[in-house]
Amino acid sequence: MAFRLDFAARWGGAFCASRQRIIAVVDGVSQIGQFQTVVLNLGSEDNIEPGHVLSVFKAGQRIRDSIKPGPDEFVQLPDEEAGSLMVFRTFGKLSYALVMQASSVMNLEDRVSNPR
Repeated sequence: MAFRLDFAARWGGAFCASRQRIIAVVDGVSQIGQFQTVVLNLGSEDNIEPGHVLSVFKAGQRIRDSIKPGPDEFVQLPDEEAGSLMVFRTFGKLSYALVMQASSVMNLEDRVSNPR
């Protein structure tokens, strides 16, 4: 299959919402920044196509609840958007994407989803 050069950026498709993650960085590092290439565990079987734009989310921290201490004294903060990426090559179960914008450092296993 030849590499497509005729794709355009567009919103990502519908895919399984529970397992989408960054699983590797082409440079082999663990922290990810702008213009780096990452590998996603989403592919053409998940309706991902070249040109799809996706957001990256860092997991929210789990902190001690100072307002309501008790048996459930920890609360989970919401995930924070860390940047956006664009898919440029897909395979059955994985795809390559370029980090287009990074508002904070991204890491392996950060969640990928449709932009908010």
